[in-house]
Amino acid sequence: MCSRTCVRCGGKIGRIGREICSLCLVKDRRAAAQQPCPRCGKPGRVREATGWCGHCSHPGRPPSPDAACRACGLVTHLEGDGLCVPRYTRSPHRITVRAENLAARLSDPPPWLPGLADYLVPRHNATAACQMITDLGRLLRDGGAVHPQSLLERAGARGGPLARALEDFFTSHGLALAPDHAERRAAARRQRRLDAIPAVLRPAVTAFSEHELTGRHRAQHAGTRPPCHNTIEGHLTSVRDFARFITTRDVAGWATVSTGDVEAFLAARPSMAAHRLAGLRRFFRFATRRRLVLTDPAKAITSAQPWGFRGPSLILDQQRELFRRWTSGAGDVHPHEALTGLLALIHAATTQEIRYLTAEAIAPAAQAVSLRGRPPADQGDPGPARRQLRQEHPRPSRNPASHPALVPDPLARQRRMLKGFDAVTGRLDPGVRELLAGRAYSPAPHRRALPPYSETEWERLTTTCRMIVDESYAAHRRALAAAERRHAPRVDDWSTGNLAWLLARLGPVGTPGVAAHLGCSLNAAQKRGGVPDASAGLFPHLSVVIAYRLLFGVYSGIVPDGIDDLVVDAIDWAGDATILLSYVKGRTAAESLTLPRKAVRLLEQWLAHSALRSHARSEAARQLWLGVLPDHSLDDHPPLDVLLVPGGVGARRGASNTMTGWIRKAAADASWVTSVCTGAFLLHEAGLARGRRVATHHAFEDTSPPAATSPSSGMPATSSPATSSPAKAPPPGSTWPCR
Repeated sequence: MCSRTCVRCGGKIGRIGREICSLCLVKDRRAAAQQPCPRCGKPGRVREATGWCGHCSHPGRPPSPDAACRACGLVTHLEGDGLCVPRYTRSPHRITVRAENLAARLSDPPPWLPGLADYLVPRHNATAACQMITDLGRLLRDGGAVHPQSLLERAGARGGPLARALEDFFTSHGLALAPDHAERRAAARRQRRLDAIPAVLRPAVTAFSEHELTGRHRAQHAGTRPPCHNTIEGHLTSVRDFARFITTRDVAGWATVSTGDVEAFLAARPSMAAHRLAGLRRFFRFATRRRLVLTDPAKAITSAQPWGFRGPSLILDQQRELFRRWTSGAGDVHPHEALTGLLALIHAATTQEIRYLTAEAIAPAAQAVSLRGRPPADQGDPGPARRQLRQEHPRPSRNPASHPALVPDPLARQRRMLKGFDAVTGRLDPGVRELLAGRAYSPAPHRRALPPYSETEWERLTTTCRMIVDESYAAHRRALAAAERRHAPRVDDWSTGNLAWLLARLGPVGTPGVAAHLGCSLNAAQKRGGVPDASAGLFPHLSVVIAYRLLFGVYSGIVPDGIDDLVVDAIDWAGDATILLSYVKGRTAAESLTLPRKAVRLLEQWLAHSALRSHARSEAARQLWLGVLPDHSLDDHPPLDVLLVPGGVGARRGASNTMTGWIRKAAADASWVTSVCTGAFLLHEAGLARGRRVATHHAFEDTSPPAATSPSSGMPATSSPATSSPAKAPPPGSTWPCR
């Protein structure tokens, strides 16, 4: 090894006869070449062209003078676009300029580059968006393909905000398909959780993870609500933590896990007990079905959750003081404070309800406010107060023992509260004021319950519905198979199979729709026929829908109130043979049920049978029991002979101007006009019941529309003359045939 070193820096010397290294030699040569500049006097290398140093030869652009920023007005150095440095840093103008500069540097700029800049402006800050465009320029110049799909794949491999921005932009504009980056990242997260489980317990959890993924894929294919990746990962996290826990308790395997082990695991972190118990219940249900464990150790365990408000509350004197402050109209009280306080104090409005309060929800003329998630009741609707006071003043009974001796204390407090509110504000509804004074309310009479079906009747009903469902579904599959082998119908090739091919693509449009699509007259299509037969096989008839619903109720045990309003989103696939169904009873609240195997198979068959779901409107396609579609709308229907206005919740809430106008127009040409139950309210709103006495259900006697009430019958009536009467309607003063 050479031992010669530089006498200045101590570095190694490569040549013999030198005392300094190469770096020090270069420094000496540069120092010898420097001389004072004739212009600035500083030492430097003088250029031959100018006779000055490099700094004086190329002074650069002179600095911009200070000016006022056009955004904030501060007199300072302007960075660009007439803005100071802080304003220019946040200016979205930088994103557009950066994209234009990139397009100018590229020989063949992509046509979507300006659109990407416009897409980034409202979604990202200027600095981050400019960095994304810079990174995109590197991708466009690296020699790879510049097709959006290829760019999306290469950006996804690098990760970062550019990959997410390109994915959102390309997929929303139809330039590329969504990659599976999220699926791969979710798979990696699941695998990390599985690797952390002890080897003895890992195979069962791996099978459980695959089972959860299978349920997710089936729900996606069926168009129902699939569990998200976070849900599956949360279940795996709970099982992973539990597997680590039981290894410390000398548990050999899943078959030896006891209820005490689960309770001890949940007690370790009480704040997460409910979340962990949900994951363990799902795992052990799977393990029980796969015979990995004999009994479910988590089945009998419950996790109590705190309900309601548990913090400190105001005493009565403090509440009165705040009420006077908010209702006095003092100038030092902000309107927002008074509104928020009164909503919370009187109506028990939550923070979330007040947060989502909009201007459209406030009706100054009616002095009412609609809170999100609450029924549309205002001060003009005394229904809630009447239902409460109905308990205080029941209908007089012939049995003396039925009269309560004392009014319960909570009801008396509510009565005093309502009276005090009326004394302070005077805004209580007159009907509620009457009930406070002691007027009796007439409840609905007692009805005898219907006798239950016998076992023979249940068996006969199930067999009949099963036969109707199976025969209709077999005909549906034959019609689909025949339609796949056919083509569009022509004049010389008019067959049931060809019509089925066309109806499978158009939906249940009937003979008029087929004639309009083929461009022929309705008379010609009716003469050739075949459309009803082809439609009967493809789309289930109303009787088939009823059979499905009856059979589903028999298999699942859900009451009719819960079956009526089921939607597709309420179906939660939890594996290859398990469905968690969420439904709402008409008289109670939301419930969930794990369906039996028969109900699952029937539900799968119905989803495959209801092919007309893809042809329905988006709001109608969500309904599970989708039946036939209407042949006409309110604007294109033929003249009606009989107009029957039904009742229900929609009728009690009132109709729009469009609906009342249509009722008035259709009744003018109808031979008979009638209504059912609260449908008489719609006739009254349409002006058809003026001058006539109409009947409705006695339970809605006090909620009838504004009208004089007959003291003898209690039916709403008006004394004004009829201004619009349908053809052949009963004469004024008579009662319409309403049920």
